[in-house]
Amino acid sequence: EREQNGEFASFEDFLIRAAKIGMKKNMIESLILSSALDFTGYNRATMINCLETELDKLAESGRGGLEGQMTLFDTQPSFSDDKNRVRVIKVAEYSEGEILEFEKDRLGLYLSGHPLDKYKKAIEELVTFDTAEFMELKDNGTQESVNDDKPVIMYGILSKKNIRTTKNKTPMAVLTVEDLYGSFEAVLFGSVFEEASFRIAVNRPYIILGKRHVRNEDSLSLSVDKIFDMPEDEFAVKSISEDRYVKAAFGKKDVSFKEKKEKPSRINVVKIKFDGDASSEEYDRLLNFLVYFHGNTPVDIIFTKDGSEVRLDEVCYLSRDPKVIDILREFVKPENVIIE
Repeated sequence: EREQNGEFASFEDFLIRAAKIGMKKNMIESLILSSALDFTGYNRATMINCLETELDKLAESGRGGLEGQMTLFDTQPSFSDDKNRVRVIKVAEYSEGEILEFEKDRLGLYLSGHPLDKYKKAIEELVTFDTAEFMELKDNGTQESVNDDKPVIMYGILSKKNIRTTKNKTPMAVLTVEDLYGSFEAVLFGSVFEEASFRIAVNRPYIILGKRHVRNEDSLSLSVDKIFDMPEDEFAVKSISEDRYVKAAFGKKDVSFKEKKEKPSRINVVKIKFDGDASSEEYDRLLNFLVYFHGNTPVDIIFTKDGSEVRLDEVCYLSRDPKVIDILREFVKPENVIIE
């Protein structure tokens, strides 16, 4: 449609032309919720609301694709019910959490941010181990050092929850939890299962106390002792730090997480080796890729022909989502991606 009739000028233009070529409502909904139509200037809730009321009308009229039609339109809600017009009524945007959940559901990753970003302070205060540290050990070939039953506090969003039975026919839960850098397995047995399994829910963030293990030589697993809801304020953070399970695990009457050594940010910069020229189409495609997966991580390009290195503009900063990094490695070949 773009090749035949040009770029989409607006959401109204897109909707008319989408109706003309017979696009289904769920297809357009996925484009909206995955950010593809943000260029129109409308928020996603407004576009979904318009889609619900206008697409069927356009499809039924059979006149959605008339050339020049957009010059007749105004998008104010005072319009009549003329079937050849798109009536856009602005509504309040979805919450930040809803926006991110929709992106993850449609794309398998977050684009606009990460739902854990707002808990950064609580994570810094409480967490003693994360998947970034585990990946560093794997890179060094020393991941087996984690197979030590050491009590740790981890965090993340619950992405999968499977209820199973043990060999003794007692129930257990195997969770997949995603922190800012990767995912790990968390296993609930016995009284921990009874206390937590029915109150925890997929797509919710948690602080998890447990003993760490290595499963199948290269996967991180946690035998859970207690799961806490992600704390929203300092009072909730203090409540977790003073919990009897936490104190018992760390062998202190008062657990001072401030004593933990400062950990550097796990992804400070992404460096990409590029063997072409900055004027090439390949370079433009790389920049478009980075813009699409925009985030907060600086990106440097290393031009292998002369060894020069350039820090890209902030618009090309990359999302730190592990899945985005994996996609980047596939896009430019793994050996051309350096994480520092």
